[in-house]
Amino acid sequence: MKKTLAIACSLAAAPVLAHHGVAGVGAAALEGPGAPVESATSAVLPEGGTLRFDGRRGAGRTVELSVSDTGTGIPPDALARIFDLYFTTRAGGTGLGLSMVYRTVHLHDGTIEVESTPGRGAAFRVQLPQA
Repeated sequence: MKKTLAIACSLAAAPVLAHHGVAGVGAAALEGPGAPVESATSAVLPEGGTLRFDGRRGAGRTVELSVSDTGTGIPPDALARIFDLYFTTRAGGTGLGLSMVYRTVHLHDGTIEVESTPGRGAAFRVQLPQA
């Protein structure tokens, strides 16, 4: 059976996000077989579902990018470790993806938060200073 993946995107702060290269990263993530979105969705949305990107101006001089899904969620025992280098719950995973995201966000003086409910999905929120 073919799975269905819906991607929803709302980038109200697109001009501001572009200064951080977020628009280019988003475009690269969506391109072709083996792209990060395809790789991630096959793990967290094995039966299909929705992957949502939202961008907006945050508090003060910040911008906020949220990425959420309706997938399997992150097990509570793994949640505290998902940004650790080499930590993975996937067979064949490297444990590099989220640790690199965490490092990149912090190198840009930003923050990243995650919320997850097993069986209902996960949501990541990145806040970056406005360029």
